[in-house]
Amino acid sequence: MLQRRHGRSTVPALQPLSSGLSPVASSSFARLSQLDHCLIRTSWRSRLRIWASVCLLLIATRDARAEPNDSEIRDRARALGYAGVEAYAVGDYETASAKLEQSFLLLPVPSLGLWSGRALAKLGKWVEATERFRVVSEYVVRPADPPVQQAAKLDAARELRELLGRIPRLTLQLRGATVDEVEVELDGVVLSDPEFGHSRLVNPGPHTVIGIRGTEKSQVALSIGEAGDEEVWLRFAPTAPGHAEHDDRWGDDGTRDAWRTGAWIALTGGGAGLLTGSVAYLLAQSKYSSFERRNLCVDRECSPAEVSAYDTWRTLSTVGLITGGVLTATGVAIVIATRTPAGGEARQQGLTLQVGASGAALRGDF
Repeated sequence: MLQRRHGRSTVPALQPLSSGLSPVASSSFARLSQLDHCLIRTSWRSRLRIWASVCLLLIATRDARAEPNDSEIRDRARALGYAGVEAYAVGDYETASAKLEQSFLLLPVPSLGLWSGRALAKLGKWVEATERFRVVSEYVVRPADPPVQQAAKLDAARELRELLGRIPRLTLQLRGATVDEVEVELDGVVLSDPEFGHSRLVNPGPHTVIGIRGTEKSQVALSIGEAGDEEVWLRFAPTAPGHAEHDDRWGDDGTRDAWRTGAWIALTGGGAGLLTGSVAYLLAQSKYSSFERRNLCVDRECSPAEVSAYDTWRTLSTVGLITGGVLTATGVAIVIATRTPAGGEARQQGLTLQVGASGAALRGDF
């Protein structure tokens, strides 16, 4: 146990732990008193946690998975790990992260990975910290591994969940250009997959998003705080006339022409149906008027032959008007949806044709 003496702590219980370690690891224990001096103004509970972490770190890396001839690597990793924890304890997170990254690279075990993730989080590199915590939480601990490795794995999983609840998210959107046309940079790094329309994890703080299409640039600067969720639009001017981008929603030009031919056929049929329905309606009305004019109905009872003729014209009128209306609406919708205006605006407007049993509808921005 740690003991306090004249306002300072001593570590008599730590001395036996140095037995069996290499000179590099043993020298780390000699530096514990220096660390305690740096922590003299902190609470005894905080100091105890740091002491325990350092001790467990040294014990864990002593039994880490490595071949016997890798003792120098283990010693180097232990020394770097101790130096990183020491820097972390006094708030020097830049040094702590640098040391712990080197240590974890030499000896990728949960105890070192946990501390390197914590240092990254303190530097505001939350995306990198989540990845490190994720790696540690997925580490396969063997029964022969020290218990501290399992504990570090569980701590990493817990801290990963906590950090995912705080980390900001950014969604990129694009207008006026196609995905293939634009190269996107986030904070100076080219994104291989911008994932437009899907949120991505980002570090808190200022960010710059740049979209480049040829000589044209769209740039947005913003700042995102903890748990923020922002949307950035990269906007470009429509492509110049004569250079409209191919709209692959309708397939190749032959397919588009086939749709447009069908649209004109539908318009022709619709016009004929409307004309037929209108004429039949007028004839049905004429028949009905003749009943009254010639007094062919007595007490609302009419000649069966006359009634049959009237019903025929009325049915033909109804069918013609409905069929003509549906065909005309369908034809107009297809003509509008398959048009290719200058600048490729049809692609940007996102028109959608919906045809059903009761009619046709064109949805989108006009």
